[in-house]
Amino acid sequence: MVIGAPRSGTAWAAEWLGAVHDPLWDRFYLDLDELSGGISCTGLGMFPWWVNQHPARKVILHREPRDVNASLNRLNCGSCPPEVFEGLAKIEGMHVPWTDLWDKPQPIWEHLIGFGFDERRHTLLKTVNIQTDDWKWRKTPERVRRRYAQIGVIVTR
Repeated sequence: MVIGAPRSGTAWAAEWLGAVHDPLWDRFYLDLDELSGGISCTGLGMFPWWVNQHPARKVILHREPRDVNASLNRLNCGSCPPEVFEGLAKIEGMHVPWTDLWDKPQPIWEHLIGFGFDERRHTLLKTVNIQTDDWKWRKTPERVRRRYAQIGVIVTR
């Protein structure tokens, strides 16, 4: 599992690791084990108690909340709830700055995968700007507010 706030490299990490990105848009967190392979998710910070009970290895990406929210605002997607950042801090696992995905990737790879770090492939991938475009259809501000409301969080703009 790679877990971080939105706009913290999770889409890039999913591509790098061959993981599913943001599965909580389509599934409840209790159903994530139905997926094969790993996940890279911006929503699991809302469920630290569940994440900590899960046996998967975890990397928690940290980015300054003001930078996350500035990036979200540029996409007209409101702000990330503070509960996400609080939840990330409670998750047990390897905590790293989000920039380590590009600057210090090998320890992340070895923690999650254990072997076979391909420096050449990583060097190539880090030149690619990988972003999900589902903000256009799945992650509209209204859909974000509705989705978070389902789990009892109020999202403000």
